[in-house]
Amino acid sequence: MKDSENMLKRRDRLVGGLWGLLIGSAFGEVRATWLKDPPATGSIRDRLPGASWGLEGAQILCLLMGLQKKDVPFEAMAGHAIQSARLGICYPDSEYRFAELEGPLSSPTLLGQSYAALECYRQHAIEQCALLFSLPLLWNGSEDPSVLAHQGLILGREAMRDDIDKATLVMGCMLAKAYLDDQADAWEYAANNLLRLSANIGIACADVGTVIGTPPGDTAHAQTHRMLYLLAHVRQALQITRTFERAIDFATAPSPDLRIPMALVGMMAGLHYGESLIPSDRLASLRGRELAKQCIAACPITQLR
Repeated sequence: MKDSENMLKRRDRLVGGLWGLLIGSAFGEVRATWLKDPPATGSIRDRLPGASWGLEGAQILCLLMGLQKKDVPFEAMAGHAIQSARLGICYPDSEYRFAELEGPLSSPTLLGQSYAALECYRQHAIEQCALLFSLPLLWNGSEDPSVLAHQGLILGREAMRDDIDKATLVMGCMLAKAYLDDQADAWEYAANNLLRLSANIGIACADVGTVIGTPPGDTAHAQTHRMLYLLAHVRQALQITRTFERAIDFATAPSPDLRIPMALVGMMAGLHYGESLIPSDRLASLRGRELAKQCIAACPITQLR
């Protein structure tokens, strides 16, 4: 019984962490744009490009679906996302190119499912659909997470662009911490998985050149080196931010790239928020919610509304 309870706790923490990653990434994109080129007049929304979760959204959506609704076939989820997009449940200011399913998708692992989705949807197949339709339906717990989720979805819709390497990095580190509970070999585990993940993403994206800052002809090689660099960055950040209060300070401080630390804080908040489904850990849940509220308050776009 104890083992099953531990697995439930890890699953819920992972689900919460994935939501935290989505929210934190959106915050980071807004803040980075704000500091680099603050708008003279009007809303910051007028200065940002159309949002796009793209490949990152496909990957996270697969993991969330597999973790929260294991009885729903992956093929049905993919078809449902495409159908929802065709019904017009999308952000209107972007160009969409939805891929048709070419037969059933199958995989023995959740990550394998995400790879299949990356190949099927590498032309932004479940772009805004993941934000505006599919993701809110994934929650099936007793507590309503709509406040945090809604804030994250709004900011993501308005500010998020494809940034596969950073998102994959944070997700990989989070997976290691969630499943290994911060054991000594967690970072080696994360590094090995990130290398494999980056290679697969590089292959899937090479023909469309969607990996940020990487030439299409050398995607996997350059992506691997960038992942190692970013892994060191996040490892240092996690060592520095031992408490939630210091994590907030770190994430809101000026830095060359604010998306990584803000996604990190969102991840930490999400991991604790995900434990809200566990009756014995209400305190951690409340601390995670308070952290996320502080993130929302610190985001410039919320101050302009």
